[in-house]
Amino acid sequence: FIVKRLLWYFLPLNFDRELFVNFMYNQIIPDYLHGTMIIIQQHEFTDERVQEISLLAALHYHTSKKGALPSIEVKYLLPTTLLTLKTVRPQEWTNYIHQKLKIIESLTILEAKIKFLTILQTWPLFGTTFYTVQHIDHLSISSPCLIGISKNGLLFLDKDTHESLFSIPFNDVVSIRRHQNTVDIKYGSLAQPNLIQCQINKAQDMVALTGRYLSLIGQNRMPSEKKIDNKACNDPISTIL
Repeated sequence: FIVKRLLWYFLPLNFDRELFVNFMYNQIIPDYLHGTMIIIQQHEFTDERVQEISLLAALHYHTSKKGALPSIEVKYLLPTTLLTLKTVRPQEWTNYIHQKLKIIESLTILEAKIKFLTILQTWPLFGTTFYTVQHIDHLSISSPCLIGISKNGLLFLDKDTHESLFSIPFNDVVSIRRHQNTVDIKYGSLAQPNLIQCQINKAQDMVALTGRYLSLIGQNRMPSEKKIDNKACNDPISTIL
């Protein structure tokens, strides 16, 4: 089994222990390269973010202790969601990353990992766990989409650009219940709550993680109308994958 950190309530992270840095770096890298943390506003990418991604790519390559960077390996250093962008050509990525490698060449591997994580934790979607929603019953949210669970609440995101479509702070959650792969989310006022129904492949994990966040921030002490599927909250699958 693989142990992963799923609760990201206490941020920013403290990088004073090497074991912790290595643990977090190894967990974050696959999610980063998958591209789920990147927001592409209106299908465009700013030059500032291009330079930041180039630096992250250089830092990641630096930790591998390899020699000169072959052009063919550049695409493996970039989040997959960026590979289809037409605003930055492959050769431009290569040039930018080579420039950043020269700047960071004096860093140790540990320093490179810390710098990588320090940059990432400033991103809005850092510390968010994502689930794919096949169908959702809400006029403002198109499906399929993503739902992200973080310390800020429930975030409904465009599946391609990861732009925010709708959000529900934990303070507004009235109840969340699972019926097989369908999740009912009630939010708003206790007297007349709004309802969102969505179909999620990992519905049990999503409800369990939401319950843990609510418990952590004290929402389980709210009136009895605010209830979570307690059986799902104790599901070990949500903490050990």
